[in-house]
Amino acid sequence: MGFRDVRDYNITLLGNQGWRLLKYPEKLVSRVFKARYFPYGSFLNAEIGSSHSYICRSVLEAQIVIKRGIGCRVGNGEPISIKMDLWLSDENDPYQELVLHIMVHYDFAILTWNNFSKLHVDGNYSTFADWLQLVFGHHSREIATNVVMICWLLWKNKNDLIWNQQSMEASEVVSSACSVLNQWNSVQDRTFDHFMGYMIPEDGDEHWRHPPVNSVKINTDAAIFEESNCYSHAFVVRDHEGKLVEARSRCLRGSLNSELAETLGIKEALSWILEKDQSNAIVESDCLQMVQFIRSSVQCSSYLGRVIQECCALLANLSFKNVKFRFVKRSANKAAHFLARQNCSITDRVWRVGDVHSDFHYVLLNDLNEQ
Repeated sequence: MGFRDVRDYNITLLGNQGWRLLKYPEKLVSRVFKARYFPYGSFLNAEIGSSHSYICRSVLEAQIVIKRGIGCRVGNGEPISIKMDLWLSDENDPYQELVLHIMVHYDFAILTWNNFSKLHVDGNYSTFADWLQLVFGHHSREIATNVVMICWLLWKNKNDLIWNQQSMEASEVVSSACSVLNQWNSVQDRTFDHFMGYMIPEDGDEHWRHPPVNSVKINTDAAIFEESNCYSHAFVVRDHEGKLVEARSRCLRGSLNSELAETLGIKEALSWILEKDQSNAIVESDCLQMVQFIRSSVQCSSYLGRVIQECCALLANLSFKNVKFRFVKRSANKAAHFLARQNCSITDRVWRVGDVHSDFHYVLLNDLNEQ
């Protein structure tokens, strides 16, 4: 027949049998081979053992031929071993192609980097490591640090999209990266300057404090009730003597993340100030990330971004009324925290001095005793 190398011809035929073991795993022969010779793997990673039959040894001789030419469609990724399977085409580092795609070339990544206007990468690169070298070589330490944080959130967002069907907006990735980085710096640096990360010296109270005379303080908080698919937010208004002026809580049907629920609570508190035409007010929240977002100039096109912009607009309209916005620790926000977690029914509640129940009254008194 004109075959010049009988061994290569035999390997080709044996490779066809190996291919059938891969392509038709439900067939009886495939199931017998797997149970007997590679129960914890597949034909591609099976190794020749001392107890293997002559037929199995012969088919495994063609394994290297199949590996050189085979391609794998990932699908949902369940049968793929991330560490062991060469499921990408870069022979030197098959995982660099995936990382480069997610971090740089992916449509969502392109939108994200467009929102981070400080980044400009000039030069040739074929791997993510090369791209990072260009970033580190042409930008300041501050920008490079932000780039690393954004890359981490891009990877996290991709995982959330795959496993939880949740995704942030590209602009949210940038603003979240800046916020998380500022929080990390504040924890690491014992000499942290409170003006960094949109913080002010008045932030960070650990106990509730009386507002100045003829002023009110409004504490806000939110809660998520996953089992009942609802969320609530509440605010508590007290005067300079610590007496309750008014408290409100709302519970709504829907599945929201905690950041959005917190922001809606802040918006309700600011709306109350506008509704009551109140002057000299201090609004406090224990959600540091949202406090930083509202103080920042970053704009997001998501629903969360729109609520943040509404809060910013309310603060701007109330600026002449001496309305201040602060971050406090959870320990200084007990009253609002209590109300938000008490209201898990779909209803709106309003409390005033005469109708405060005993548990809520105890929380209010406890705040005064910690002065």
